[in-house]
Amino acid sequence: MLALGFAVVAGAVAGVVAAPNPTEPSGASVFNIGSQCTIKWDVDATGSWKDMSIQLMTGDNWNMIPITTIAQGIDATDATKNTYSYTCPEVTPTSTIYFYQFSSPSDPKNLLWTTRWTLASADGQTTPPTESTQPNGDKIPWGKGALVDPSTAVPPPAYLSGNNQAGGSTNATSFTSAAPITSSTGAAPPATTAPAPILG
Repeated sequence: MLALGFAVVAGAVAGVVAAPNPTEPSGASVFNIGSQCTIKWDVDATGSWKDMSIQLMTGDNWNMIPITTIAQGIDATDATKNTYSYTCPEVTPTSTIYFYQFSSPSDPKNLLWTTRWTLASADGQTTPPTESTQPNGDKIPWGKGALVDPSTAVPPPAYLSGNNQAGGSTNATSFTSAAPITSSTGAAPPATTAPAPILG
């Protein structure tokens, strides 16, 4: 009986690790506006994440707000394509309040997140997150960020509409809806608690 219990737990852990596990940026990562932002993940061993999308997000752990879709159509099962770089967008405020959300139409309810990381100004300046405590009382700093030019925002993939993700930004002009994503499980964007803000 004990062996069966261990096998079930081991199988559950293996199942969690099989999806493309986000590995970078970390809580210590700082990227300057206009420089190259880099995202890395472990390859999806399930073979199902052949059409992954990545979104830049903000907000608290229960009310996650999509800012813009960074990439679509990534084959996360391909070990030669487990890194993505793009020009860091101009956001406000510059702070440790940003994270990425990974999704796939093959399993749209299985959303994955990086921890919060810092988008700094072009010269490296940052401000502390505006909030120090999550809605449930956890001491995890957060805030609400937005693109300086919301007209450049790319809406979330259509398959995410069933996840209460109508698209949005802290500036309602960028999409038809500024509704945040509400986490039904209260799952935090970071797998663990976020570090204290990094000041530049």
